[in-house]
Amino acid sequence: MSNVWVTNVGEEFFIDQWDSVQYAFSPNKPVEIPDYVARHIFAYKMSDKTPCLARLGWAVTNNDVPKAMERLNKFVITEEKPQSYHNASPVVERVPLPVSRRGGGKDVK
Repeated sequence: MSNVWVTNVGEEFFIDQWDSVQYAFSPNKPVEIPDYVARHIFAYKMSDKTPCLARLGWAVTNNDVPKAMERLNKFVITEEKPQSYHNASPVVERVPLPVSRRGGGKDVK
């Protein structure tokens, strides 16, 4: 048995359980869990993930599978603890604030 780290890179809190033990996955907080629990909850290292998607209630029909896979892919599983995980976000362009001319008057030389 080995442990893995699961990081919820989505925005929604997620909770599930295995063998009466509850596992909570807050956004961007790595959680260490046994690999067999990751297999049960997230179909970790399994080629067919549809039974997992159905168990979670994310895919009721085959038409639901693509959207359910998008949701499942928001859980990143690694064998080593991540240093920190941040969602990639574009750098906000910095634009200087306009100079206020109120009360400044004209420059006098």
